Amino acid sequence: HRAMGETAWQTMSNLHIGIVGCGRSGSYLASSLVRAGVKNLTLLDSDTIEPHNLGEMALVNTRDLGRPKVDAVRDALLQFDNELNIATEVASIGKLI
Repeated sequence: HRAMGETAWQTMSNLHIGIVGCGRSGSYLASSLVRAGVKNLTLLDSDTIEPHNLGEMALVNTRDLGRPKVDAVRDALLQFDNELNIATEVASIGKLI
């Protein structure tokens, strides 16, 4: 957190960010945000991990096949920092609006 300064780091760590879609872009975004200091995330996706996702997504591997994407991404992020606050929703955005 020294690179961005204490104030900016505190601001990042206090944000709560929602990510809609945890596939290719969403999984990389979640990983990048956590590495930047974000501690509070909500992940939303209705899909499960399929073989074609393994080469496209950050954080997942063969043990995640058949699991909801949100659960696989959450569990991988918690391995990085087990004090993260990550809520998950296995749903599409259309179901929540």
